[in-house]
Amino acid sequence: MMEWFQLIAIAILSILWAISTHKWVRAEKKAKKLDERIFTLQHKNRNLELDLKGLETYKMFQDGLKKQRVDCMGKYIIEVNKGVYLIVNKSDAYEYWQKHGTLLNSENFNFTKEYFKATRYDELSVAKYYASQCGGRILQHKPNLLEVVE
Repeated sequence: MMEWFQLIAIAILSILWAISTHKWVRAEKKAKKLDERIFTLQHKNRNLELDLKGLETYKMFQDGLKKQRVDCMGKYIIEVNKGVYLIVNKSDAYEYWQKHGTLLNSENFNFTKEYFKATRYDELSVAKYYASQCGGRILQHKPNLLEVVE
């Protein structure tokens, strides 16, 4: 009778050991899947943060261009000398007369070495007019380069 009791106890312990081992293996697999999921989500989160930083940088760049009144693509600028660009300052003749008591030409010219600060023209005919006045050549702004317009 003692032998039967020992055999039954060993059988029950073996079954409990098998069940607990099975549950432990399942829990390990589930933990691995969750770790992989966490890693994937962290990776996606990092990529989204980088994309967001890139978009913020782009927006700041665009806002900076708007503050400088720069619309780059497809516009014309005038290069007076190599690396020197034209800025047309339009002034209010009446306001100038009130301050100084004399009339001034409504336009005067300044120059800059930074092409993004140069005056941009939408129409080629207007750019040609100013280029002929100051003896410069017309450049068209294209992606990553300035191309001479003939």
